[in-house]
Amino acid sequence: MHPAVISRPTLGFTLEGLSDREETLFKAIVRLLDHRTLQRWVYRPASPDLRVVADDVPRPMPAGEGGAQPLVLTLSTQPGSRPHCLALPLRADGLEAELNILGEQRIGARNAALPHQATEAQPAPMKLLRWPAPELLGTPERLKLAALMVKRPFTTDWLQQRSDAAPGTCALFIAELKEAGLLAEAEDGRAVSAAAPANQDAAGRLPPARSGLLARIRHRLDLLVRPSST
Repeated sequence: MHPAVISRPTLGFTLEGLSDREETLFKAIVRLLDHRTLQRWVYRPASPDLRVVADDVPRPMPAGEGGAQPLVLTLSTQPGSRPHCLALPLRADGLEAELNILGEQRIGARNAALPHQATEAQPAPMKLLRWPAPELLGTPERLKLAALMVKRPFTTDWLQQRSDAAPGTCALFIAELKEAGLLAEAEDGRAVSAAAPANQDAAGRLPPARSGLLARIRHRLDLLVRPSST
């Protein structure tokens, strides 16, 4: 299975007020789009993230997961220009676009508090113990985050600023790495601050020059020309 599919968050939808034929068609199209949508969508009547409703279905509904109201996608024979309303008969490309838009909204709302919670749970700088397995990567954003993590100890704020990734994306990736046992508190207790330039540490110092072949040659030459003590 492609790693991007494994790493996608799962969201649930419910169907209300549709005919049996419309319900069957909707579920079939969602299955066909599974390799293309940003999230994995499953039929889940209890605590759904998205309500797919007919025109005559009332909008209010008890709060779902996390106390938030489910988002609503309307299917109508007369959609007009209403937001998040698709025309019947249903088209796969239109449904794909709406699922991606609504899915991103739902994930953003769900993870809005995660950066703060992650900071409280792990206030000290963190370090990546080893390169994550492919199933934890799968997207260009996650590859970029992992590449930044291997360079030095990091904080959530520094990682978010340096990668330009959304707060929810950083927080979710960090949470999954913690769960996989791939993150630990930095031993020296230091990390680059969010405001520090890339070539400075948290105290504003430039990093030491990397030792290499030229440095070793200079060191040996220095020993040869230095007068010996008697």
